Amino acid sequence: MKLLFVCTGNTCRSPMAEGYIRSLCRPDLTAQSAGLMPGGEAATAGAVEAMFDYGADLSSHRSQPVTPSMLLSADRIYCMSESHRQVLLSYGIDGTSMSVLGGGIPDPFGGDVSTYRACRDAIIQAINRELDLALPTVSTEASDDALQEIETVERSCFSAPWSLGSLRSARENGTRFFTVTKDGQTIGYAGLSTVASEGYLTNVAVLPTYRNQGVASALMRGLTAYAVQKKLSFLSLEVRPSNESAVRLYKRFGFKEVGRRKAFYDAPIEDALILTRRFN
Repeated sequence: MKLLFVCTGNTCRSPMAEGYIRSLCRPDLTAQSAGLMPGGEAATAGAVEAMFDYGADLSSHRSQPVTPSMLLSADRIYCMSESHRQVLLSYGIDGTSMSVLGGGIPDPFGGDVSTYRACRDAIIQAINRELDLALPTVSTEASDDALQEIETVERSCFSAPWSLGSLRSARENGTRFFTVTKDGQTIGYAGLSTVASEGYLTNVAVLPTYRNQGVASALMRGLTAYAVQKKLSFLSLEVRPSNESAVRLYKRFGFKEVGRRKAFYDAPIEDALILTRRFN
């Protein structure tokens, strides 16, 4: 399904909506955004920062005016206000494929980053309702039963998995476990250990049959939101260079390579990339 999001200048609301769809990495959904004004402007700093938490990089976005070909090729057109919809109707566009997202999304232009984050959340909630997206939710409650299921995920994903005893010991020493469940089963998890204002990810793992379904992205969003809430100065992790899909995921969420650990992994022996995302 091809989606088109339209606002006034294509620097705030519509690029955030487009960025969210792109962050889902769903092959059945594609997105484009445009405005009613001439193009060429960068996305606002608030929009860039708000979407960064969702693994959507708007730093290279440049606004563009809506064109007849965009309107005719879109399966669904979502306007950010009724006035936008009226303008498009005046172009002779069939209104059956067009609606106002969430009944209207207030313009955050000129507001601080909290205003943009509130706008982002309103956009995401409206898109989820409109498209009936069943997205993974993240829990931070790790019961003994949850730890047993986390051990199952570990054994399915790693050549040297953590034992149940190791997971329990980590929990007792303050490691927080973020989990995603489906039909009562833990299908993915992430571990986070914090020292003062520093955050260290132990593992991020998803059962093989549930990969490429947005589970890892949901975990990363949960970790990022937690880091922002707790005012952590950074999140850091190690990953195999050969795990290219994981490296791409982490970099999408703002992690950058800051070093290597030689021969860090066994079975097979491999270096570890050290990736870190810093927060203001």
